[in-house]
Amino acid sequence: MTPALFVLRAPREADIEALARVHVDAWRETYAGQLPEEFFDDRSLEFRRRIWTRMLTEPAEGLRTVLAEREGTVIGFAAAGAPVSPEPPPAASHELYMIYLLAAHHGCGAGQAMLDMVLGDSAAFLWVAAENPRAHAFYERNGFRLDSVEKADPRVPSFLERRMVRP
Repeated sequence: MTPALFVLRAPREADIEALARVHVDAWRETYAGQLPEEFFDDRSLEFRRRIWTRMLTEPAEGLRTVLAEREGTVIGFAAAGAPVSPEPPPAASHELYMIYLLAAHHGCGAGQAMLDMVLGDSAAFLWVAAENPRAHAFYERNGFRLDSVEKADPRVPSFLERRMVRP
């Protein structure tokens, strides 16, 4: 019998350290060369621990989270819920906050399964790095389209994010 490529489940408080580490590692894999090293250092890891602690101990109403693991090791995660910022005005009633999968597991179906778990076929929007063609293609396969809205990170003005919307 072939072992499953991945398992999806709800994250628990015991997963905070693994989620924070995967969060930083996936950012490094995805954005190295686009963001300064400080986005991937120990301070960033601590920041991610605090985010995951808050998300798992004080979840916002309607927050949907899932993690993917393989052989007991966290390899990715996704989270979605109500739009978090009024500016620019939300493009739908659901926002995909984040979805990350370690590069070694790209193509195994976990990204698709996580997206389906947190959004289903709901109308939604998300922000994606302008220089992330792999993510753009993934979201387009899932019915998202770029609208004309962009934003820049004030800490790194050259790092543009584009909004994608699925009706």
